[in-house]
Amino acid sequence: MFHAKDKTCLRGISMAPSHEKFFYETSCGPYNDPENRVCLLVQRVEQLISTENTNWQRYMEEPQKKAPTPPAAGGPTA
Repeated sequence: MFHAKDKTCLRGISMAPSHEKFFYETSCGPYNDPENRVCLLVQRVEQLISTENTNWQRYMEEPQKKAPTPPAAGGPTA
């Protein structure tokens, strides 16, 4: 189940390529050199994908945190 933190992170991830596309289409920022625009776009988007794949792999390898088990009925209390 996704939590609010996960949804915020997912939104950020999905928006990053859109930002790159906007900069590319308007020749802003790093995309102002017409000779290197396409190559730079590919490099930057591939880096975004690579970083996200690494983060996802780390997330999936983390042990899942379990909720504490409630004490048995009639058992000692803390």
